[in-house]
Amino acid sequence: MPDWRMAAPHPATQELRKIAGERFFRVFDDWLELALAAYAREEDRYMEVIRRYGPREAGKEHPADHFAHALGAIQLEMHKDNQTGTLRDHLGEIYEAEGGSERAMSQYFSPMPLCRMMAFMLIDDSTPERASIADPACGSGRMLMACIPLRPQGYFFGVDLDRTCAKMAALNLLWRNVDSTIIWGDTLRLKGRGGWATASTILGGQLRWLPEPEAQKLLEDSVRKMQPQPGPEPAPAIVLAREGKRGQFEMDI
Repeated sequence: MPDWRMAAPHPATQELRKIAGERFFRVFDDWLELALAAYAREEDRYMEVIRRYGPREAGKEHPADHFAHALGAIQLEMHKDNQTGTLRDHLGEIYEAEGGSERAMSQYFSPMPLCRMMAFMLIDDSTPERASIADPACGSGRMLMACIPLRPQGYFFGVDLDRTCAKMAALNLLWRNVDSTIIWGDTLRLKGRGGWATASTILGGQLRWLPEPEAQKLLEDSVRKMQPQPGPEPAPAIVLAREGKRGQFEMDI
């Protein structure tokens, strides 16, 4: 498999870099936000983000055009993946490849081949078709993505402290038309700040935003389900006493 880090920039990256006046990761994060708002049909949120890029000027492409072209580039690359049977995390690849230029944003995720190996170790013939699969620090959602081909009818639950990562995970699962919940929050502190839910339909994935109270409840419920349930207390051991040679009672302890 070729090393994408040594290849030319991703087609979506090339489009996003045409937007001047902002550092790349601000543009990238806004692009994710716009995509999520569009899929969720949240017009107010979409306009809140796009207004920061100013009005259109005659004869010039607007940043909204580059955002749309970048999304189209991702969809085209995923279509190529489907034709070749390849599983790729395009959003995560862009995030990793460009992270070196902004050290505060640099982050690297488990390679997809490793995620696929772990998925095969996790899921076997005894795993229900509608199994619930969770990743408490999901990053861009690679581990969940690797499990989807093995249990496409499952329910996928991910949490990440980084809001940008949670956005990538939500889009990655939406594009694969599965039932999932992605929480932006802290698994260790059991704090949900928001998130997205995706639903599988015959027409493609659907998306909705989760406000903080709902995200908090879903996080608490998921952790509660993963905790071992208390079983019945073991019965006390029965120790039989017997009379010894000296007429005293003895017990085996």
